[in-house]
Amino acid sequence: MFGALGVYDGFAQGEGVGRIVVDSTWHHWFNINLIGMKNATDQTNYNRYKVFVCNVACWIAPKQVQKQMYLRAIWHSQFTTKVMENYHTTNYSWTYKDTQKVLKRFVSESFRKEWLSLWYPKELLSPEKESRDGLLYAWSPYKCPHWELLEAELLQGVIKEWRPLILEIIRKKRTSVEEQELTELFEKGASQGVWNAMNRWSEVIDKQREMKENYAAKLYFSGNSTL
Repeated sequence: MFGALGVYDGFAQGEGVGRIVVDSTWHHWFNINLIGMKNATDQTNYNRYKVFVCNVACWIAPKQVQKQMYLRAIWHSQFTTKVMENYHTTNYSWTYKDTQKVLKRFVSESFRKEWLSLWYPKELLSPEKESRDGLLYAWSPYKCPHWELLEAELLQGVIKEWRPLILEIIRKKRTSVEEQELTELFEKGASQGVWNAMNRWSEVIDKQREMKENYAAKLYFSGNSTL
């Protein structure tokens, strides 16, 4: 359907640089080709095309707009049946886990990683599975936490900030939320969540280093001459 598609990822070049998508044809964007797909008995191509358009729109959106997409995805997930029940108990530790389950249903893995890359290094979210350097490779999957753990930390931070607000809505103490308030709480919670994730990752690395040193000492004193 799409013979050639070229992209330029300006996000990787630094702040202030956007993204570009160049299609090999413009016909299926706004003329009779699109109408034909929409009116066809078999809607397979039309449904695929809608996904394609949404993906392009999301991918080329500026970083701040993508943050708002992520905000809205998390916010609306809080009012699904699966997540809402967590707000009717004092033990709300499962809220972020249920939020992840809802996000999995409506947002692709690639876009969840895209949104997370606004806070985390991309290499950390998609470490190399194979490398000639193995464990020596800086972004080896043996060294990096799974990306969903990083997402979980971010979600916990955001939900912690939003929880009082959502409880007020549930209890009908307020009927609306100002966009600025929602965004500020989101940014604060996301930043705190990322900070917690990086701190815990550092603690794990320190423990691994200690285990390595203890094991090396054990081998040394047992007379292993290879060390």
